[in-house]
Amino acid sequence: MPTSAAQIRDGQTVLYYAVTLIPQTLCLGGYTALIVFSSRALLKRGLNTQATKTLFWLSIFMYTMSLAYWSFSVIDFVARMQFFIDPENPTYASLFNGVAIPFNLFNALVLINFSITDGIVVWRASVICPRTQLHRRLLWIPTLFLLLTTVFASILIVLRFIAMFSTELVHRPFFTPMVDTLQFFSVITSLFSNLSATTLIGATAWRHRQRIRFAFHQRSKAEHTLMLLLESGLLYCATAVFVVAALFIRLPHGTLGDIYLPVTVQLAGAYAPAISLLILRNRTLNETEFLGTETKLNVDAEARGQFSGPIQFANLNSSSIATSSSPS
Repeated sequence: MPTSAAQIRDGQTVLYYAVTLIPQTLCLGGYTALIVFSSRALLKRGLNTQATKTLFWLSIFMYTMSLAYWSFSVIDFVARMQFFIDPENPTYASLFNGVAIPFNLFNALVLINFSITDGIVVWRASVICPRTQLHRRLLWIPTLFLLLTTVFASILIVLRFIAMFSTELVHRPFFTPMVDTLQFFSVITSLFSNLSATTLIGATAWRHRQRIRFAFHQRSKAEHTLMLLLESGLLYCATAVFVVAALFIRLPHGTLGDIYLPVTVQLAGAYAPAISLLILRNRTLNETEFLGTETKLNVDAEARGQFSGPIQFANLNSSSIATSSSPS
């Protein structure tokens, strides 16, 4: 019996899902190791501040979402494979239909991870950057994009949830374009939120680097921490840029973004535990040490006549887990 065009299309679909599942599984393995190390370190040091508690539970929630998404991806792949092998089998057809519709909802729910990660990046920028009137105004830029990402993701989740119980909505001509548009704009606004927040962190890191090296001609631990935050933010932005570009690369079935987006879900979730480990690395630093040993800088400045005051960074109090002197 000759192979029909529909069978070829279904075979390509199964192949793409298999290709997507492989890198997603590898990323989840690294993500699992990261969440274990960061959670163990946080619990060992103690959740003594509200910020550490919030970051810990957000990390657990995001990992649970990522793990559930991967598990559903495996189930969806198995159901598609069975249906492709024997589409006439009523059991396979029932399983496929029972999995495919809820999986569409899960594809929308994982956008919550992107919103949370964007919120963490914006929070880091608000803590690290100088609390001047200019920086407060500039901070509204990533905050606005964060709010837009949350709104787009929320609308998409609501639509997918309604579609589970209303087959008429799915077959409306506006439904698919609306879903694609919401998903696209949620990725775009997430990218802009991260780019603008990372730019603020980068400007602060550069300002700090110039002042410290001018005074001591050496690299401080605070500068090293700021650079790590900047580099991690740039790396995450690079993944978001690739996602946007991949959405425009057409494949015989869908786009390259359809393959890469599940991997990005794992990378977005891994950002929170990565920040936790970076924070714990500097947990013994108090406020002035993180800002470049303010006391020592003032003493040397008076002797050299180079500075009239301390570095004007954010006042990182005990609520900031990045610089708190209390165990976190």
